[in-house]
Amino acid sequence: MVYRPWKNETDTSGSGEISTMLLSYRIGIFRYMTASVFAAAVLFCGLIGFSMTTMESPVPQDRINLNTDPAASLVRLQGVGPVLAAAIVDYRREHGAFVRVEDLDAVPRIGPATVDKMRDWISLSNMQSAAE
Repeated sequence: MVYRPWKNETDTSGSGEISTMLLSYRIGIFRYMTASVFAAAVLFCGLIGFSMTTMESPVPQDRINLNTDPAASLVRLQGVGPVLAAAIVDYRREHGAFVRVEDLDAVPRIGPATVDKMRDWISLSNMQSAAE
């Protein structure tokens, strides 16, 4: 039986069942709507900048001050463990305060890639922190 949109949908057969033509039409509409919603979601996520790299690296709630924070705070930086945090504190004692984030590259075992990972987490003000 041919689907006629002006007819009542339950009137397509005597038993009240939906015909295969009507079912096929509904499935087609469902596929079209699903594809449209999925495409819109992908476009929206692309526009606001969601990607796996943004989801993996958390946004810092507070910055860690390289010039005043103790080694226990420096451990919160990505790629910094207790040994490297102690090396940063020792370097700071010997050479004075860090002026630029790039100065962190002079600490042994810290390279440019590690500095780039930590860049958004670092503060360089010389005011004393509340932790000390």
